[in-house]
Formats: sequence, C-alpha cells, structure tokens
Amino acid sequence: MNNDNHRPAPDVLEQAVRALRDAPIPAGPPAELTAATFAAIRERLAGIVPSESARQLQRRRRIMRYLSFGACSTAAAALVGVLILLTGNNSAIAFDKVRERVNEVTAVTYVDTQVDRHGYSSELKYFNRGKQSRMELVKSGNLYVYDFGKLKALSIAPSIRAYELYDIEEETDDTQAMQFVNQVKRLLKGSAVEDGSETIDGIKATVFKIDGGTMYNLKANYKVWVDPKTALPVRISYERKPSDPTDATPVTKTFDHFDWNPTLKDELFSLEVPEGYTEGIPGFVKPVLTPKKK
Repeated sequence: MNNDNHRPAPDVLEQAVRALRDAPIPAGPPAELTAATFAAIRERLAGIVPSESARQLQRRRRIMRYLSFGACSTAAAALVGVLILLTGNNSAIAFDKVRERVNEVTAVTYVDTQVDRHGYSSELKYFNRGKQSRMELVKSGNLYVYDFGKLKALSIAPSIRAYELYDIEEETDDTQAMQFVNQVKRLLKGSAVEDGSETIDGIKATVFKIDGGTMYNLKANYKVWVDPKTALPVRISYERKPSDPTDATPVTKTFDHFDWNPTLKDELFSLEVPEGYTEGIPGFVKPVLTPKKK
C-alpha cells in the first residue's frame, strides 16, 4: 500500500470556495434581474417546503394570530375597565356639578305637587327671587305674596275678591323667600347614586337616588332628575309613610316644572291690593313661617 492510498479525499466544498475566491469578479447583473431572481427563488422555495415544515409554519402563524387576538382582547378589556372607571367617576363629577349649579341660583319658579294617602292632590306654584316670594294655589286661585325685605305679606282670594295685608314677624328665617333653593342645597349634600335615565318633558334626564336625604326637616328616600346639559334638576320627588302607622299608603311629593334663574317681573311680587277687592278673607289664618334658626 503506497502513500497515495492514504491521501485524504479532497474537500469539494473547500475547493469550490477557493475557486470562487480566486475567480475574478465580473460586473453584477442589473438590479431588476437580481430582484426578479430572488422573487423566483422565494416562490420556488415556498412550493417545495416539506409538509412537516409547512405544518409547523402554519402552527406558528396560528399561534401568532392567537397571541395577537389575546393582546387585542387584553387591550379591549383594559379599555372597558377604564371606561367603567370613568363612567363611575362621571356620576360623582356630574353630581358635584349639580351642587355647583344650584349654588348659583338666585331665582326659581317651580310646581309643588303632593298626593296624600286618600289620593287627594294639591298643587302649588312658586316664584322665588331674592327676598321675595309668591305662592299660587292652582285649584283655588288663591295667592300669597311675601316680601322679606319689607316684612310685609299679601294674601288674595280671587273667588270672593277679598284680601289680607299683614306684617311678617322679624323672627323668621332670613332666607325664607329662597328657602326652597336652600332645601335643595341641603338635599344635594347627601350621598347620591346614579340610577339610569328617564325622559321628563322631552329631556333625557339622569336619575340620582338619595336615600335618607332631608328637605324641610323631612328625612326620606329622594330621587332627583337632572338635565345633563344644564346640570340642574328637572324633577325632585320622594315617598314617605303617612303619620298613621296602620296605613301603608305612601304620601308622595314632587317638585318639577323648574325654571332656574328666570327673569321675573316686579308685578309678581307687588303688595298693592287689586282694585275692587275687600279687606278680610273669611276664615283666614295667617300662614306659619319657619322660625329663624338660632
């Protein structure tokens, strides 16, 4: 056996690399041809991928789609969570705005309706401005005008064309004319919970519940309907049990038809006696006003 029999077999790959390295490099093909060639190679390779490799590729793509969907779902869930938090905060923010807007009220008109346990309904219309107040009984037409600046009051009974003009005692609440607004402010200090929305007189109002709220020293569960555009109430109501413990029929009271900060004519609060009226209303009882707080 000679040395030729033990000579290692030439490395074909190494020879090819050496030949390529030593060969002169001609000018490259046009860029368009290179791009077309690479595109053809990619298409060719895509067609001869073994079935197992293709299945693996499809699996990887499917997993990536799932991951992408999961990421989107997570992002969506996070967005929903943020929206829920914002919605919850909006209730508090909106109600704070209601408090703020009511604090700006200097005049208001509204209707006070009460239905007793017998189903009898009484309706009063109020006009309040500064230290002046006017109350009209809708059914009888009787009206009462109070001027807490002049400490004078006028009661009129149109059905019998009679009147009563009298003094108001100084020991009354110094905010009597705007007492309703002050009572609303007191009510709004309570904790409110948003309770959907309802349409009131064409307004889609946000409903708030104030359990254990107080107005006119009456503690009850109140509902307040608020116009989202003005942040002012369009209705306030409550139900309470009658004083008779054996009667379960509730007494309801509603304040609505609000006009907040209207321009009211001075004539509404005039203390002048109408022409042709006679002094003295039969059975007239001077209204009892809320005592001034000490």
